[in-house]
Amino acid sequence: MRKISQFPLLKQLWAFWREKKILDKHQQVAGYWDVVIDDYKHGKIAKYNIIAKQEFRNSKIIWQYWGQGTNSPELPEVVKICFDSVDQYKGDYIVIRLNDENFSEYIDLPEFVLEKKDGPVFNRTFFSDVLRLALLKTYGGVWLDATVMLTGSLPEQFSSLDYFVYQRDPNEQHKDYWEKCICLLLGME
Repeated sequence: MRKISQFPLLKQLWAFWREKKILDKHQQVAGYWDVVIDDYKHGKIAKYNIIAKQEFRNSKIIWQYWGQGTNSPELPEVVKICFDSVDQYKGDYIVIRLNDENFSEYIDLPEFVLEKKDGPVFNRTFFSDVLRLALLKTYGGVWLDATVMLTGSLPEQFSSLDYFVYQRDPNEQHKDYWEKCICLLLGME
């Protein structure tokens, strides 16, 4: 059987179809959030006041989460390497690594979140997003996904900003390659 790469037109159609499918899914999700945000703005969604359970006066915090446990023997090697890099380059930040057993030492999430946490509605990634937003709103700090590898210290100005996100460099030499490989991730622009 011939490889798809031997048929350039078929390869282009496949890439187009794949990207269209992903972008359609993004549009679907955006449409969902438009409704949720509108309902929230008009008071149709309950607002929850999450209270800090710990005291971190003037501390700079890096939050990380690995649900199964950060000391688990099953912790993937890539996560261990990334955790080590954060420990190496944390500077004057406190690193707090959370898991399913200890996150409640820092915040109490609404009961409906905990009830859905391990079900089909809230997969682990979605729960991590909810946890991230609650912690950052309550305590501030920096959230680094467990698979983010630091190669240097966080720039000092990050700690004085209200909000920041990182993205790929638009001048990336191999931008076309990365867009084709992982177009479902953050855009290059």
